[in-house]
Amino acid sequence: MSRPRIDRRKALIVGAVSAAVHARTARAQNEAKVLVIGAGISGLETALLLQEQGVDAQVIEARNRVGGRVLSLDHIPGSPEAGANTMGAGYARLRDAAARYGAAYKPNSQSYLRGLEIVIGDQLVPIKQWPDHPANVLPREFKTDAPWRYYGRFMKDHVPLPTPFDWLDPQFAHLDVSFDDWMLSQGASSELIDLCCNHKWEYNNSTHDVSALVVMMEYLWGRSVFVDNGVQSSFVFTGGNQRMPEAMASHLKRDIHFGREVVSMMSTKTGAEARCADGTVYRAERIVCSIPFPVLRRIHVDPAFTGAQRAAIWSIPRQMVTQVHLVPKAKFWDDDGYNPGMGIAHGPVSLLMPTWGGDDPNDVTSLMALMLGNKAERADQMEESDVKAMVLASIEKIRPAAKGKLEVAGYKSWYRDPFSSGDWTNLGPGQVTRFAEKMGAPHHRIHICGDATGLAARGMEAAMESAERAAVEVLAAL
Repeated sequence: MSRPRIDRRKALIVGAVSAAVHARTARAQNEAKVLVIGAGISGLETALLLQEQGVDAQVIEARNRVGGRVLSLDHIPGSPEAGANTMGAGYARLRDAAARYGAAYKPNSQSYLRGLEIVIGDQLVPIKQWPDHPANVLPREFKTDAPWRYYGRFMKDHVPLPTPFDWLDPQFAHLDVSFDDWMLSQGASSELIDLCCNHKWEYNNSTHDVSALVVMMEYLWGRSVFVDNGVQSSFVFTGGNQRMPEAMASHLKRDIHFGREVVSMMSTKTGAEARCADGTVYRAERIVCSIPFPVLRRIHVDPAFTGAQRAAIWSIPRQMVTQVHLVPKAKFWDDDGYNPGMGIAHGPVSLLMPTWGGDDPNDVTSLMALMLGNKAERADQMEESDVKAMVLASIEKIRPAAKGKLEVAGYKSWYRDPFSSGDWTNLGPGQVTRFAEKMGAPHHRIHICGDATGLAARGMEAAMESAERAAVEVLAAL
């Protein structure tokens, strides 16, 4: 049987038409009214708010998951949180969004300072011995306070701001100094600052490189949103806090494009464009950028940022946080008679935090060895295996009963995460008055969001606040 004759001209035409159709399809997939970069809480909420108003929004994400710095470690018993540990009852925006998107939440049965023993160096100090311990530099009338308890008392007695929203009031601009300098001016000794502030999240790498106004705002805001009817109250999402961004993502009309690391953004008179490391190009009328500032520094932006906004992006510090997650093979705390967790004043670890993740609220499912600030900086200069070994050795030296009873189940360095380059972003001394109300401003066709640009809230609630602002700006510009 003779082979059929191939019409080469017809084949070339069909191939050209097919290629053109494919190109048009690819362009259609990569074009939208608005491009949202980043599938964290702020990026997702911006896209959803725009979608509610009939705006076609495409979300792209460098990672292969949603959530950004919201990360539940589902492979570890109790799904401990590597980011976004807990939310206050007063997180109104977040709770409203949870109802809209169907994310279930429940009261939080734990505090990150629950079940801690005081440790000085590598020596555990029983609470009954603490009042007379040589390292106890607390004022005489408060010698019985744990250092983290006295910190709250000090702030309550000394913070001059009437409300958390006064941190931007020009009359308090003189407080835009380092938190360390402000505490010293209020009579605290350097020894007391080192003792009481080691466990705190509010700083960058130390009390020296965060503005006192930021810490005051966070303290006052936290007191207001973590209280319900006069009672300390917080909540977590059922099954892990990452269930919230997952629920949000499920309501998007367009699929999120994962694995898209943006390397450049450009604004023109007629539109905006983002190019990715894999060669993909996205075009839109407007771009919403939720990329953290330390990561944004690595992206080419045309036209370039200018003025105070440019200075903010390039100079605002970002807190280092490194974690080693441990699963107890036995309850060593029952053997030595102490609480399972520890607040460690001068060792390589800042906190050993229990996760009460079982059906019984008193069931410890895992422990997180947390290194903050300069301690995390040291850990991040080590090999991961060496960090894990250091953490185990440190705990076993303090608690001999723990020897051989802890298994390393997880490790997370937020600084080593290339799409985060750190955890919290807090303004440094002098930066509140210079940057706070300018750093989130629109830049040509690029709009900025993210928790760092929130002015009335912190954490996930600030991410939601910034999303509202960005969505309003985009709608006004379209």
